[in-house]
Amino acid sequence: RIFQPSKRSLIFSKELSCIDFFRKRVLDIGTGTGILAIVAAQNDAAIVLATDINPAAIQTVKSLWNLNKFSTKLQTRKTNGLKRLSGKFDIMLANPPMLPILCCNPAHGKEAIGHHWNETGNGGRQIIDELITLGPKLLNSGGKIIFSHSSRLGFEKTKKLMHQNRLDWKIIKQVKLKLEPRFKPFLKFWAKDPNKIFKSGND
Repeated sequence: RIFQPSKRSLIFSKELSCIDFFRKRVLDIGTGTGILAIVAAQNDAAIVLATDINPAAIQTVKSLWNLNKFSTKLQTRKTNGLKRLSGKFDIMLANPPMLPILCCNPAHGKEAIGHHWNETGNGGRQIIDELITLGPKLLNSGGKIIFSHSSRLGFEKTKKLMHQNRLDWKIIKQVKLKLEPRFKPFLKFWAKDPNKIFKSGND
């Protein structure tokens, strides 16, 4: 299952207009709808590696590439996070899941439900923490890591981690967004245990 781009995704993609992608090697972590990878291609990136734990997301970005006939070379990989990645990139992009899980269908298998937020582990922080701790090792000199961050995940913890890893950073844009209505029924489950939220039956 692939959602339509959220408001956060659309705002994020718009802010990327100030980024120089020309002939850059780009890594899109958790590509989802593929919107960030597409922005990089529209701005003449040399190569985009789009990753996601959800096979449907990988297929979606491939289909969009073929439909738009981008000259940018597309590579894809089904994986969760940065631990199994290698190579060097000029720009890393990530708009990681930050909201409660909607459901859990064991029949799909663990890796088939990558759109579920707690598949990112560590209270939803897995991708952000890996970007900060592992991301710099995958960057070329002068490279950039650009990611979105929800206040729900604790920005003070993120700032502390960036300082510990001696990263230079800045906030490109800060906005207030209302929680999408589709998530509101699940907030009570998130409040009980943010690291393990499952909806079954009529719960």
